[in-house]
Amino acid sequence: MVYDGVGGDISLESLRCVRFGARYLIVGWAATPFVARGKGLRGAPNANQLPTNLIMMKGLDVLGCPTVISTVQDPSLRAPRLAQILAWANDGSIVPHVSHTFPLAEFATAMRAKWNGDVIGGCVLHP
Repeated sequence: MVYDGVGGDISLESLRCVRFGARYLIVGWAATPFVARGKGLRGAPNANQLPTNLIMMKGLDVLGCPTVISTVQDPSLRAPRLAQILAWANDGSIVPHVSHTFPLAEFATAMRAKWNGDVIGGCVLHP
C-alpha cells in the first residue's frame, strides 16, 4: 500500500515500485501546491497526471482519501477516528518521528528548518 500525501514525481515512482494488486491512496498533493486553484476546471495548475497504463497493468486500486472533505460531509467520522489515533499514540503503537527540537524563542529558526526541508517527520518547540 502507498499512502501518498505528496504527489508529483514521487507518485510515478511509487506506482512503479508496488507489486501487482497494491492499493494506492491519494491523501494530498504537497508537491503540487495551488492545484486547487483550478476549482475543478480544466487547466488546474500543476495537476497530477497518473499513468493509467501502470495502474491497469499492475491491477492497482487507486483511491482518493480526502480526510477533510469526508469529515465535512459526515462529521460523525471525526470523533472515532481521532479517538483511535490517540489510543494508538497513548499505548505506544505509533510514535511520531521528531527530527528537530527548538526552544520556543527560536521559532523562526524552526520555521526556516521546516520550510527548507531540513525537518523529517516532525519538529517540536519547547516553551
